[in-house]
Amino acid sequence: MKYSPQFERDYQFYLKNAEKFNFAPYQPTVEASEAGHDAKYCFWKLDSTGKLLLCNEAELLRSLLICKKSVGFHLKMWAEGFEEMGEEVDYYMSEFYMSEFISPPKWVKVAFEKLISKYS
Repeated sequence: MKYSPQFERDYQFYLKNAEKFNFAPYQPTVEASEAGHDAKYCFWKLDSTGKLLLCNEAELLRSLLICKKSVGFHLKMWAEGFEEMGEEVDYYMSEFYMSEFISPPKWVKVAFEKLISKYS
């Protein structure tokens, strides 16, 4: 399966942040099956069609889904308290840096700035 560059970017972002962003009010149920698909394909399928498939890497898929929801949850919490905290946007974005040289996808900062506007 050939994935789009945007999906690959986002998948790597969630994969690298899954351990750090592991709390969300949403706890997905993922059915494990040795005959199922790998986590990456299942993540893509759910993201593109909304269908959750049987997965042969259920724990990995579950951690990716939790990370995705956790990122959104954290962005919302940070935006709600943005004015009171007095930090710059880049302070919050630094939570997502995967290394000194790799920054989070641009959509993360854009989404955060939209949420700041909404809650300001």
